[in-house]
Order: sequence, then structure tokens, then C-alpha cells
Amino acid sequence: MTLPAATAFRPLLLRAANRLFPLSWDAGLLPPPDLREATLIDMATRGTGLSDFGDDTFARTQLRALLPALEGEARLTPMGRIIAHGALLMGLKQRLWAEALFKRYPEIREQPLASPIVIVGHMRSGTTRLQRLLASDPRFTALRLYEAMSPVPWPSSLTARSRRRADPRIAYTSRALRLLSHINPGIAAAHPTGATEIDEELGLFDASFTGAQIEAQRRVPSFARHSEATDQLPAYRRLRELLQLASWWRGENGTRAYVLKTPQHLQDLPALLAVFPDAKLIFTHRDPVALVASGASLVWNQMVVQSDDVDPNWIGQEWLHKTLLRDRRATAARGAIPTSQQYDVRYADVNADWQAAIDGIYAFLGQPLETPAKSAMRTYTQHAAREHRHTAHRYTLADFGLTRQDIAPAFANYCRTHAIPAETPAATRTDAFAGAADYDGAQGVTA
Repeated sequence: MTLPAATAFRPLLLRAANRLFPLSWDAGLLPPPDLREATLIDMATRGTGLSDFGDDTFARTQLRALLPALEGEARLTPMGRIIAHGALLMGLKQRLWAEALFKRYPEIREQPLASPIVIVGHMRSGTTRLQRLLASDPRFTALRLYEAMSPVPWPSSLTARSRRRADPRIAYTSRALRLLSHINPGIAAAHPTGATEIDEELGLFDASFTGAQIEAQRRVPSFARHSEATDQLPAYRRLRELLQLASWWRGENGTRAYVLKTPQHLQDLPALLAVFPDAKLIFTHRDPVALVASGASLVWNQMVVQSDDVDPNWIGQEWLHKTLLRDRRATAARGAIPTSQQYDVRYADVNADWQAAIDGIYAFLGQPLETPAKSAMRTYTQHAAREHRHTAHRYTLADFGLTRQDIAPAFANYCRTHAIPAETPAATRTDAFAGAADYDGAQGVTA
């Protein structure tokens, strides 16, 4: 296997924490992270001094599906329990803060939003690159990572703004990234980012206790199946409200279209279009063998942060299932969407000539690609190449108990429909991958 053992890269501090935290809980020195709904609700209301969660019927149903999965399936380490507890508690607090802001400033829910540009693609299909290229155009807008992770301004954010200081969410996000990179550098190799980098709206789904991020960080199959069978329309309505909140907080007038992207959209296109009926959809396509392998690798790198008992073979099967499910749902939904709202772009074509691919996208959008935007895109690609040229994201299909034959036949129609080329072997080992191809567009190595 090319993947290290789950604890091989862990710093001594984290390993010590996983031993010492249970001792401190048993001794009564610290309260253990309680993952019961009643306890989390009580802590959130006491911690904020607020009690109105708004219409949280959907979010509460999601939470009640997630909590038993965390207890019975996720195999969390002590630190994993602390991380999960903190994320859930913050999600509840942010619902309370959001409702307080909506009441105090009812104009937030009246904030206009231009129809978004939505990049719809599987994990590892080049969606990050396209989002950051398009968001380089000053006529568009997008969320920064700190806004995506903490979509509701904190009370301390309001205080900082009144004192003309930086939003504390930025420093918090930077610290979290440094800690995560220290625990597992593989995450930064797979998805380089920063607190003020353009990033996807996964955290806005976390606000409803749903979405791809939860499933990619912890082993929670019962929760995943629940979410797949549940209408996600309420989550998309909340997504829209949080985008309105972000625009209001920035002081924008809503004329710049958001550039959005997350693999969740492939799974829930009807809900997305019910909330954003005029959205422009850009579908990305990549060799499914590479998609599954790279997606499984990213998931493994995230799960081992919170568990010492991560089964790569289970991840391989789960991510094959998720990739198939999302492809089939997107294919079924696209038949009901006007062709004028859809555009397809292949990962291989963006790799070969990103500027030509962008020209095609702008023709689809019906907008000229102006010189300032093109210059900003070149600057971004040069910056990405400099920052990440030494970054290696290495993985093989065999790491996850898979072969090409497990994947390629199931996606034969997908590959034919979109004329997707297989990623050419360039080394000696079958189904081996290395490099930054998933992120910045450098050609990956397949063997």
C-alpha cells in the first residue's frame, strides 16, 4: 500500500491527546464531549443566550440521523469526538446567531441574488480549479473559505467590524488549517487552500447538518443513506439565505453572480433548481477510474484525522457507490433542464488548454471574457503552479481494494456520452496516480 498507517503521520502531541483526554474525562477534570441532542441544544442556547432556532425541522431530523451514526459507526478517537462535538455545537450556535440577525435585520432575507453559476461535478474532477478561475473575474463573486466554514458572522465579528478590525473568523480558519496540516499534511496535498482562498459552500450545508462534507470526514453510512433518501430542498433554501447573509454582510448589491460548486449538487439537482431556477450549470467530467481513486484518497486523508480505525477497502466501495449514485441522479435530472442552462467541460480539455476551455464557458454564459478577468486568471494559474508544484498527492486504486474492472464497466455509458478519455498510463504500476492533477491542472501520472 502507498497509504501510510492511520497513525503513522500523527504528531506526538495528537497521540498524547488521544491518551490523555479520556483520563481527564474519567477524573472529572474536563467534561467529555457529549453527542446527545439534548446536551448539544442546551450548550448552544446557554452559550449564546439565544433560544430561537427558526424553522429547524429538517436540520433537527438530519441531526437525529447523524448522532447515532457518529456513536455507532464512525469509530471516533477521543480527538475525533471533540472535533465532531465542536462542529455540531458550532452548527447549532450559528443557527441561533442567524435567526437573531434575520430578526434584527429583516432586509437580509430581501437581499437580491443574481442567478448563480454552478459548477456541477464529482469530487476531484477539476471543480476547484474552474471555480477559482471564474471567481477571478471581478464581475462574479464567490465565498472565501472562512465564510464557507463559518457562514454566519459571530457576535465578535460585529464587534471587530465596529472597531475596524479583521473578522475573527479569518484567524480561526487559519489556525484550523495549520492544525489540520500538522495532523495530516496529505489533506493540504489533496486540496490546497487558505482562509481567504475561494472555496466551496460545503459549510453552508453543514448548517443544516447535511451534505457531502459530513460523509467525507467520518464513516457514517446510515446517515449517508438517510440523506440520499431525503428531499434536500430545505437545505438549499437555507443555502440561499446564508448566501444572502454573506452578500448583506459584505455590503454588496446582489448584482454579481456567485460561482458555486460542491459534489452535493450532482446528487440534488432538482432541489438546487427549485431554489435557483435560472442557474447556469457547468458540468465537469473526468475519467471515472481517476475520480473514484482520487476521491477515495481524499476521504481517507480526512477520516484518519478523527479515527484510528479507517478501512480503505470500505472507503473504496463507498466512494464507488457515491460516484455512481451522483452520476445516475444527475443524468436523470438533466433531461428536464433546458439545454440553454447546461454546459459540459472535460477535465482533460482544461488540462490541455485552460484558456480555450474558459473561452467556451464564457460563450455559454453569453458574456465577453474581458482583459482584466483573463489577466487575473493567468495570475491565479501562475500562483497555483508556484505554490503547489512540490505538492504530491499519491494514491492507487489498489489502496482501496479496487481495480479498473470494478469501475470502468459501470461508467461505460457516462464515458461514451461525454467522450471522456482514459487518463494515459505514464509509469509502471497499474492504477497508480501521483501529482497535483486533481487541483491545479498539471497532468497527473497514471500507471
